[in-house]
Amino acid sequence: MNLTKGISQKNPEYLLEDEEILAAQNNSKMFEAVYNRHYESLVRFIYQRVNTKQEAFEISSKIFCNALKKVKEFKFKELLFSNWLLRLAIKELNYLFKNNQLNRALNFDTQGLKEFAASINIKQQSDNLLQISAAITQLSLHEIMLIEMHCFEKRPMLEIAEILELSEQQVKLQIADSISKVTQFIHSK
Repeated sequence: MNLTKGISQKNPEYLLEDEEILAAQNNSKMFEAVYNRHYESLVRFIYQRVNTKQEAFEISSKIFCNALKKVKEFKFKELLFSNWLLRLAIKELNYLFKNNQLNRALNFDTQGLKEFAASINIKQQSDNLLQISAAITQLSLHEIMLIEMHCFEKRPMLEIAEILELSEQQVKLQIADSISKVTQFIHSK
């Protein structure tokens, strides 16, 4: 199943975006409209994972440069352009984290941590919230990304699957496994 299947026919906003992308594929000067549409959400996505806004701005610029170079490779109806951008961002972030060129940050707000604690049946006390943060840092980059996208950003599993190039079933199992690791860590303390 594909998240984008039929979206463009039902939503005029996606039709406009498709037109902007098509224009950018034919003329790189037209990429500005695509950039303007996605800039804020991409910077926010990256900033949740790095230490400073400056790092987020620099990485976002690099992602958009890569997207401009690769925009002709983007295939309509395979996935949303925003998800394709996030896919590029995740690959770049993982490269930077794995090569120690950038430190991974966890920028969860207190409300998000409380909601996550409630979802895994952990009391929402300050100590427990700190333990949850500590537990998440023990996960792999991939597991952290899954928890961030599903539990904190509230992305649907199908969207996560498309971004990460996995099946929806794989995402469900991996998220459940990652959450289980967090709860095991907390209960072991």
